[in-house]
Amino acid sequence: MTGDYEDYLTKLLPSLKYTPIAFTTARDEKNIQSVLDLSGEIFKQATTWIPTAGLNKAFTAIKEQQSAAGSGRKSSTPKIYYGTQVAINPVTILVFVNKPQLFDEIRRRTIAGKLRDLLPAGEVPIRLLVRSHKEEAADGKHKRE
Repeated sequence: MTGDYEDYLTKLLPSLKYTPIAFTTARDEKNIQSVLDLSGEIFKQATTWIPTAGLNKAFTAIKEQQSAAGSGRKSSTPKIYYGTQVAINPVTILVFVNKPQLFDEIRRRTIAGKLRDLLPAGEVPIRLLVRSHKEEAADGKHKRE
């Protein structure tokens, strides 16, 4: 029964397939402690501050995957220069790129999914903000948002 309901939820909410599903029953007092443990783990992931070096290591791995897959024309290839975390809950990462307009919602979701695989935030949303690396150079530094 729970497998059927889990499949139903995954089909109904495909954009949340990375989130864990926990089943409990208050009447029978089943799985209550496991739900509490899971909620603690989710909170820990959502409030994790990822060092910039670790983040950029993940971005390097993503770039290598993209290079291996091949990328079309050079002038229209989206490039990630580096990223830094600017907030928690949700984990929010500011990414400096060559052309922000090339980072549409689909590309952002794909990158966020790969980051979830590579970072200690595998079961929580990751919000990506993109900014031109030229803006960063003009500012002289990035601002926390």
